[in-house]
Amino acid sequence: MDKLKVIGLALNMLVCALLPDAKRRETLSGYVGRQTCNYRAPPWRMRFFNRVSNVIDALHPSEKMHCLDTYVCEALARRALAYEPQN
Repeated sequence: MDKLKVIGLALNMLVCALLPDAKRRETLSGYVGRQTCNYRAPPWRMRFFNRVSNVIDALHPSEKMHCLDTYVCEALARRALAYEPQN
């Protein structure tokens, strides 16, 4: 079962790598979480990603705000690994 989780995560990151504005080592949950926090985006885009976030969050009942938590965790990890400049 653990091998399936690793394969699933790798596929998740592969799909996210195909997105034009995805960051390094970002998962779909982190990408959606980042897009829901993008307040400069057009309203239709924010509504779309809020709905997608609600669906993903419903798939993870142990975390109320899975996408947002994943986004924050991945951003901190990228800073710690020096993938992004530290502000």
